[in-house]
Amino acid sequence: MLICRSVQRRVAFTLIELLVVIAIIIVLAGLAAAFMPRVQDSTRLSSAIDQLEQWLLTAKMRAKRDGLATGLRLIPDPADPTMFTQFQYVQQPDPLSGGTSVGAGAFNGGYCASATATATGTIVTFGKVDFSLGGLPNQLEWLVQPGDYFELRNGGGVHYISTVSPNAVMVSLAQPISLTSPTANYRILRQPRPLIGENPLQMPGNLAVNHNLSYIQPNITGTAYDVLFSPSGSVVGTNAGLSKIFLYVNDLTESPVDPARSGIVAVQTLTGYIGAYNAASPPLPPYYYANQGVGSGL
Repeated sequence: MLICRSVQRRVAFTLIELLVVIAIIIVLAGLAAAFMPRVQDSTRLSSAIDQLEQWLLTAKMRAKRDGLATGLRLIPDPADPTMFTQFQYVQQPDPLSGGTSVGAGAFNGGYCASATATATGTIVTFGKVDFSLGGLPNQLEWLVQPGDYFELRNGGGVHYISTVSPNAVMVSLAQPISLTSPTANYRILRQPRPLIGENPLQMPGNLAVNHNLSYIQPNITGTAYDVLFSPSGSVVGTNAGLSKIFLYVNDLTESPVDPARSGIVAVQTLTGYIGAYNAASPPLPPYYYANQGVGSGL
């Protein structure tokens, strides 16, 4: 005689099983909460490094396109001048020079008249020029600006320009100019200036280039830090004498700086090669990987 038994399958979890699943979810959530900030920090750092590399590469390409030295200027954070949080494209115009004589005392294209000493400096006046380009109100758009240099050739020396008017410049009193007659044998060496109409570039988040941990020289005026590329791609200006420029990127709110959460953008001055590297931790120097060219080809 056959006896049929029906087997009833369980369709629900026991209380113990539910508690185990909840415990596993809580553990996973805790691990995610612990590691997520580091993942986010790493993502932000990578994004900032990539952006800085791209900005430098764009400046390098513009130098080649325009045939003029072009670069990136580092702008200090208003709250902490040791941190650079903004950047600005800059370009160095060609020098301005005098014209050729077309008659007694007249020079086509402008001439330098006799200098006259004053109590505040030495004034050099020019003829047939208008540095203000018709009276532009913003002096940052003028042909000549404070910080440029006046060079009088044939032993006349190079003189720092402290003040500019539409047809004259005032140079340092410590470098007096002696002229007995008008001359066109001069030129004005113009320093890099921001490209008009372009807004500053902002580093994402709380990240910044740390001036104290970077390796870069100020420009000739000592008032700004520029990474300037020539049309050939090499670095020019005050940083041309360095073998490499190192820009150390970290969180500006972090103290002390954690090398494991920092990065370095390096520029080889001879070739203009741009690469990104991890920051080394002590006892290694911070630029160890960048100097070794690990993974970069430097």
